[in-house]
Amino acid sequence: MFSDYTAIGWKLCGIEPGKKGPTYASWSEHPIPADAVEGLDGAGLLHALSGTMALDLDDTALARPWMAERGVDLDALLAADDAVKIMSGRHNRAKLLYRIG
Repeated sequence: MFSDYTAIGWKLCGIEPGKKGPTYASWSEHPIPADAVEGLDGAGLLHALSGTMALDLDDTALARPWMAERGVDLDALLAADDAVKIMSGRHNRAKLLYRIG
């Protein structure tokens, strides 16, 4: 599964089971080599090295009017045909991934 991500150029860090993020030194500058990612129990996307960003919404009901005041239609972003979404299954949350640069 993780090799699908490295195949498109994304850089990953390892995340131990039960942890929310990496715990080893210099993880943000040293991605896991592409030929070693399949042995990972968990992985995180290194946005700065991958040319990506995440719009992580912990409360979509609260974010919707805040974003609308700034001219951003959250519902349109979430419904876009080309949206790359990470769905946690938790109500009122959303995460969208974007390529930048």
